[in-house]
Amino acid sequence: MNSLAIIASALTLLGPGWAKTAVNAPSFRESALATGGGYQYAAWYDPDGFVALAKRPVGGGAFETVRTRLKGNVRDGHNSISLGIDADGYLHVAFDMHSSSVKYCRSSSPHSLELDELQPMTGEGENVATYPEFHRVGETLLFVFRSGVSGNGNLVMNRYDRETRTWSHMQSNLVSGEGRRNAYWQMRSRGGVLHLAWCWRETAQVETNHDICYARSRDGGVTWERSDGTAYELPITEKTAEVAVRVPQRRELINQTGIDADENGNPCIATYWRDENSAVPQYRFVWHDGKAWHVRQVGNRKEPFSLSGGGTKMIPIARPRVLAKGAKAWMFVRDLSMGGEAAMYVTEDFANGAWRYVRLTDFSVHAWEPNFDSSAWDEGRIELFIQDVYQGDGEKTVEHAATDAYVLEISPDVSSAAPVTAMREEKTDLDLPMQPEAKIEWMRDAKIGMFIHWGLYAGPGKGEWFMAHKGIKPGEYATLATAHPVVGGEAHDDWSFTADRYDPDRWMEIAKSMGARYVCLTAQHHDGYALFESRYPAAFSSWNTHGRDFVREYVEAARRAGMRVGLYKTLINWRHPGYYDVTGEKCAKNSFGYETDSAHKEDARIMKEELYAQTRELMSNYGKIDYLFWDGGWLAQRGSDADAAWFWESGKWRERAHGWPIGEKWGLADAGTGRPLGLMGMVRSLQPDLVCNLRSGWCGDFICEEGPADVKGPVRGGLVEKCMSVTPAWGYTAEKPPHLAGLSKLERICADCMVRGMNFLLNVGPDRHGEVPCEVATHLARFGEWVKTNAEAIYATRGGPWNPVEGKIGFTQKGNTVYVWLLDSRASAKVQLPPVRSGVKAVGAYCVANGREVGISQSGDIVTIENPPSVGADIPVIAVVLTTAIRPTPGAK
Repeated sequence: MNSLAIIASALTLLGPGWAKTAVNAPSFRESALATGGGYQYAAWYDPDGFVALAKRPVGGGAFETVRTRLKGNVRDGHNSISLGIDADGYLHVAFDMHSSSVKYCRSSSPHSLELDELQPMTGEGENVATYPEFHRVGETLLFVFRSGVSGNGNLVMNRYDRETRTWSHMQSNLVSGEGRRNAYWQMRSRGGVLHLAWCWRETAQVETNHDICYARSRDGGVTWERSDGTAYELPITEKTAEVAVRVPQRRELINQTGIDADENGNPCIATYWRDENSAVPQYRFVWHDGKAWHVRQVGNRKEPFSLSGGGTKMIPIARPRVLAKGAKAWMFVRDLSMGGEAAMYVTEDFANGAWRYVRLTDFSVHAWEPNFDSSAWDEGRIELFIQDVYQGDGEKTVEHAATDAYVLEISPDVSSAAPVTAMREEKTDLDLPMQPEAKIEWMRDAKIGMFIHWGLYAGPGKGEWFMAHKGIKPGEYATLATAHPVVGGEAHDDWSFTADRYDPDRWMEIAKSMGARYVCLTAQHHDGYALFESRYPAAFSSWNTHGRDFVREYVEAARRAGMRVGLYKTLINWRHPGYYDVTGEKCAKNSFGYETDSAHKEDARIMKEELYAQTRELMSNYGKIDYLFWDGGWLAQRGSDADAAWFWESGKWRERAHGWPIGEKWGLADAGTGRPLGLMGMVRSLQPDLVCNLRSGWCGDFICEEGPADVKGPVRGGLVEKCMSVTPAWGYTAEKPPHLAGLSKLERICADCMVRGMNFLLNVGPDRHGEVPCEVATHLARFGEWVKTNAEAIYATRGGPWNPVEGKIGFTQKGNTVYVWLLDSRASAKVQLPPVRSGVKAVGAYCVANGREVGISQSGDIVTIENPPSVGADIPVIAVVLTTAIRPTPGAK
């Protein structure tokens, strides 16, 4: 296993298999792999032609295997094995069927690999059967097959009865060839719906394939309908079938279309054919969007071939299989002209996005065609049956020794072999352009920041939403800034926000110890308390309560420490009832007891004016500000930030006739035209180099991914920042000892950010005195030790040059060095990188943690790391030095 280093995947051995024909690996197998009852099962023919079975618990591990007494004619590539698992855990097996009687048996007991004797199903119409398929719809097990011969056959469907353990005909002729043709289909059960796609063949000759048709059943195969919901009269014939795509005969249209459906039940189909004026068959993706059928070519093949004749063909490309989720799609293929490896095309948007070609193995699989575990995919896993098999044209065998069969597990998120091509789109929104790449480069280089949530809420120590969660009125809440707070009618002297030990230089020491290169302080949170001097009449600030400008002290300390300076500013203010009732006509539900009042419209205007006044102060009074984290752009805590942009006038300009105007004294106008500037127009005018997020209602220079959830997906095309708190809340919580996110979690999230080209903003909440609890500071310093160890692979790097695979491997790069992050504790003795660009050579490798040399080898464009360090509590990073950069990602130096 270790010698077969799989790109971005895990490969588990099943056992040796027959390889002289492709009988173990045709695309029409359903299924080589099947999951049910907590186990995954596999079936294949061993080197002597006996049916071999295997099972393992769902979740991975080695397979338990047995050789059964069943033997098939493995010289005929049609005689594949199909597996089914009923709702009681019995394993069903059909095999060795090519225009012959049905051969079928089931396990002697649930979850067993021991099989009972062969038995008929219904005993009727099963003498000339081919292409067996088991399908589960809910708790119902179905069996479909072709009755008849090529060019003259019908689709038959049987149904299994759990109580009697017997089979009966559900459809004796679902799709009829009318004695003149037959359908070559594939069926898919998805979300309780059966989807069926097929092409017609007029004779036994493959060149007579034509048209792609579709039907679906919402009741387990009893009734069938078209994509528009109109019912079919059964059997379906050439005249009544819905045609998804018209493809004439002799266009190299292959039989057995691959099919899947998205979460909305819209089908997608994978196949290939050639255009009229071309000799090169191309892969095609066909899909229905709920209104109409569409077609896209996938890839751009260069090698022509022609389909003609009968029997199992040796075709240079595999019949594709397809999976879809949301806008994403995966098309599994094999193309001898491109090396013959198991591969896939993957896209983030099958309607409009680019398709990327991804090699899944580092060895040719020759005549293999894709077959995946359908039930595993329903649970979010992609697991393929893999075997290097051969096939002579026209049902001939190829003399070749047995080869090993495997299960290949692939991350459904994205493959590392896909080159990073996503670019940051520098767009204009609300008349204001995003910052160009040159102005965000510092943030891409800095990588790690420290977020600081501090305000009156630190007194109670119950998180930053304390005021809203408890519905505390503004006057009562304001007492937290005094020596003797009274909340809920009770005195809470130990809730007093004293700030008596506030030392921002100490904060900077903590930030440095955790590896931060920039910091961001909550200058004002939703409670409306400003940590700075504000001249706006309605302001509630530290200047009024403590005679101190905490923001000024923070900014000066950050500059002394060499940190980039960031500020957090909320748009909303719970002190204003107008926030919940901007028109004064319909107050939204709130915890403060505010009710509809016509005066609220003016209160909302004052809240908005205060926002402009204080934003102008923050952008004018503290020198250069590098970073701004907007928050709370939504109104009444409903909808999105963008939905409320009309009220805040978040873009470049304000309207003079707006219903909630800003006084000239508090806003800012364009120097040239005199036109009043909107919120971001004012910020950009005062701080032209500042980078800010999207939570004001404007599109932002960077995107936020908030919270402790795992980081997944590809390298981000834009600038993306992951922010989370080291404690359960953003603001201080008075837990003793504090509950802290584990070091392994912090390291893993940080690593996942780095390999995706993201920033990591880690939050702390100082207490009411202004101190970061010593347990928190120590914890962050320990995290910082790991950051320091891997600093070379973190700072000033870019994600890529290949996309990561969740939980397995990821990459960062700087110049001609690629840093390989080993994320999988089951990593093999060899780690193979995706292909480098032609002419690029690896000249050395070393472990980033200690500088020790690591062995590498290179064969063509494949670089292999030999004997990488084991993955323990920390995440090893291997630096691979190349003669030149591979594929520079956006902004890479």
